[in-house]
Amino acid sequence: MGKPFVEWAKKHKGNVKFDEGRVEARLAFALIKAREDMGLTQGEVAKKVGMKQPEIARMESGEHNPTMAKYVKVVGVLGKELVVK
Repeated sequence: MGKPFVEWAKKHKGNVKFDEGRVEARLAFALIKAREDMGLTQGEVAKKVGMKQPEIARMESGEHNPTMAKYVKVVGVLGKELVVK
């Protein structure tokens, strides 16, 4: 993920366990970046996918283990695609 991840991790220090090797941290980074790039709030994303804002916040924390179906739903609203390698 490189420099953008490191900058994001510094900004969110204390809010996310931001070890770049953790899948949860990489997913959190990708969700936050995509949401911010679209200019959406957590509440706006939540409304679009039929979830509540705290659930989006937990997904973005990197400390929550939502289902893949929830990730796919949120990622789709953000105009992205979830690819597992």
